[in-house]
Amino acid sequence: MGSFERFGEIDFDPREMFFSRTDERGVIKAGNNFFREISGYEWDELIEKPHKVLRHPDVPKAIFYYFWQEIRAKRPIGAFVKNKCKDGSYYWVFGLALPISDSYISIRIKPTSEKFNFIFSIYEELVVIEKASSQEESLKILVQRLNENGFENYQSFMTQVLIQELQSRNNLIQGKNAKAYGEMISLLQNRIDLKEGVQKIFSYHDDNKWASLNLDILSSHLDTSVKTFTVVSQKYQELVEEIKIHMKHFEEEALKVDENLFGCLFLVSANFLVKEIVSKFKENKEVEYCDVEKEFEYFGPLERKYENEALDSISVINGLILSFSRISQKLRNHLIALDLIRLSGRIELNRIGGDSDVKNILDQLQLFQEQVSGELKLIEMITFEIESSMKNLIRENKII
Repeated sequence: MGSFERFGEIDFDPREMFFSRTDERGVIKAGNNFFREISGYEWDELIEKPHKVLRHPDVPKAIFYYFWQEIRAKRPIGAFVKNKCKDGSYYWVFGLALPISDSYISIRIKPTSEKFNFIFSIYEELVVIEKASSQEESLKILVQRLNENGFENYQSFMTQVLIQELQSRNNLIQGKNAKAYGEMISLLQNRIDLKEGVQKIFSYHDDNKWASLNLDILSSHLDTSVKTFTVVSQKYQELVEEIKIHMKHFEEEALKVDENLFGCLFLVSANFLVKEIVSKFKENKEVEYCDVEKEFEYFGPLERKYENEALDSISVINGLILSFSRISQKLRNHLIALDLIRLSGRIELNRIGGDSDVKNILDQLQLFQEQVSGELKLIEMITFEIESSMKNLIRENKII
């Protein structure tokens, strides 16, 4: 305890990691030495006591409300938490709570990323709100503030925070996982790029959704003796309708990749953290007030659980990427067929000396096909990068 400056905020080495295990009611059952030391309590003041003895009033109740919602549903969750020490000093952590069997294991690290500064003002606002409103209302405001800052929901926020905290900590302590964390940061960007690419394709489609129909209408007004162009126009319209069906499947598969990628990255990140704390626990056999063998009954299954779930989630992503790539290829094939029909139409129109309105529509359709084809090529590169990153994560995370 003497190693800490016990006045105001306690600073600690980012190399330090600490854990505690509680039962399903939140009663402390075990922890490592650093957990006790930084709290300022003795073991007999912690064991069999509710974990909320460490709760600081600067952390909104909404955080703990949501925290318990998730872990009671057996879902892991991460959050920035300010803990209160026995003497009134405090320390900040990014904590990850992991349900296992009849217990919850909380792993905590020192927050060092830019996202840590971001959360301050939000917590301050929520604490004020909670003086007059419920924690449920406070939680709604939290999600609203996250939305305003580009996060779809809390799960999106905590996944990005966890990855950035791990990367920042790894850089500070010159750890060995720089490549893996770099891959995960890249995957977050791949997700954004993939989403934007799909949105652009649908935007191009919306901008041109009447062009093929207008082409069909205008062709019907041409000289009735010129039937070839009318046939070309009809085939074009039929193919456009088929493309609409493939675009729907394309959108559905892209959404599946998007939704599963966050879950995958969270599990892989959690697996890194679990592996490290288990390794530290194995090295430090002299854990006071703790039955080491009993704790391994929890840590062993915990390590296997997150290793298996991380690997399974990577397999799911790889399968989704494969399915998405197949849909993308079908879309590309249809665009090629569409382009051939359009070229036939242009040749026929030139032969019969067609009007300028039809030529303008053909030009518009050509631009649409070029835009979508270009975006599909970019999306193909993104999916290749995702596949490569997943392979590297398996290798770096040693889950093969």
